[in-house]
Amino acid sequence: MTTAIKITVVVDDVPGRPGLHPEHGLSLWVETPAGAFLFDTGQGAALRENADALGIRLADVDTVVLSHGHYDHSGGLVHLLGNKPPGRIYAHPAAFAPRYRKREEPPHKAIGMPEEIRRRLQEKPDIITYTLAPQQILENVWITGPIPRNNEFEDTGGPFFTDPACSVPDPIEDDQAVWIQSTKGVIVLLGCAHAGVINTLDYIARLAEGAPLYTVIGGMHLQNANGERLNKTLQGLKRHHIAVMAPCHCTGPDAISVLRGQLPDVMVPCTCGSTFHLSNSGTDYEIESITPPI
Repeated sequence: MTTAIKITVVVDDVPGRPGLHPEHGLSLWVETPAGAFLFDTGQGAALRENADALGIRLADVDTVVLSHGHYDHSGGLVHLLGNKPPGRIYAHPAAFAPRYRKREEPPHKAIGMPEEIRRRLQEKPDIITYTLAPQQILENVWITGPIPRNNEFEDTGGPFFTDPACSVPDPIEDDQAVWIQSTKGVIVLLGCAHAGVINTLDYIARLAEGAPLYTVIGGMHLQNANGERLNKTLQGLKRHHIAVMAPCHCTGPDAISVLRGQLPDVMVPCTCGSTFHLSNSGTDYEIESITPPI
């Protein structure tokens, strides 16, 4: 059976396969018939070692998509900006802005793209494509661009600010997702879903013109969600009739436990090294296998 789409979790918070290093961050290596791309890059420390262990050559990465500019999604770019940088990096302009997370006492924590990476990218402006609207990057592969925030129950804020004094709230307008069209349905890749996971899925369903949402992989930013938000999130997920859900990273263990209890037939493990093979069987794409944590 020929593998049509393969998604490998290169970086995640939770240990998976032996020999891989977890860190707070996310990076997915996505292989499709039309080409491959790296979705986010983690903080940086784990990307190179994990990629080597998984047989992924960072020197061959030609396309990078950033879900947003936080350090735990953009820091690994440091390993990709050497003598042979990627041919194209897709990101919203706000991904390159300074941002901060408020602590109880200053100094507050800088959580934006590392300064070294911003400086290197200033020297290579031609490789950056700014995503201000939905954009196709490969056959059957799109980036959402900014996501409308229509569900009031979704907390799209948090302790995030654009200034060192943490006085100006950060709307995280750069948050975006990737969606891949298959004959079975839409495969959604989430970075952190700062725009709200249901807002994101609702928007992708509209962009996909009614195609069913088949698989959702990535961070849902539910780590600090209260009971009301979790319940309404569950209602939204059920409304979309998703067949396979693989939450990780910032979703949080408590929220994942709730989702597993309420959606046991669709939840699958997603940690460092998890690999999703979606194979072309006749006219449909199906999940061929999912490598669970060992």
